[in-house]
Amino acid sequence: MIGQRPANKEDKRMLVLFAFGIIVLLFDVVHLVQPFDQGGRTVEQPERIEGARPPVLTPRRAFFLNQPMPINQAAAQDLILLPGIGEQLAERIITFRDKNGGIADPGDLEQVAGVGKKLSRRISRFVTFSQP
Repeated sequence: MIGQRPANKEDKRMLVLFAFGIIVLLFDVVHLVQPFDQGGRTVEQPERIEGARPPVLTPRRAFFLNQPMPINQAAAQDLILLPGIGEQLAERIITFRDKNGGIADPGDLEQVAGVGKKLSRRISRFVTFSQP
């Protein structure tokens, strides 16, 4: 098979598409390694601005990026993503959080009706307790 010429037009098309795919892949890899601007010059990485804050992750985005979700900023639909949390429990967590000024630690979370030590332990690795 190697070293043989394509037998028909369909084989030639597949070979051309394969070669085109390789070229596109190489082009993407080169741009990932060394970014260029519109004129083809390499782009310097911008310096970090002093005092600039890093981009804030929303609770839902944090969950999907496998980062801990900030429980004190999460909405009910975000809390439902956590294992063992349904709609009613999510609403109770939000009510407790609003009434008490936030949830500081897993012990505070256990004070919510329906959240025991087991559930608190299960979801504590998926959340952070930082205040907004």
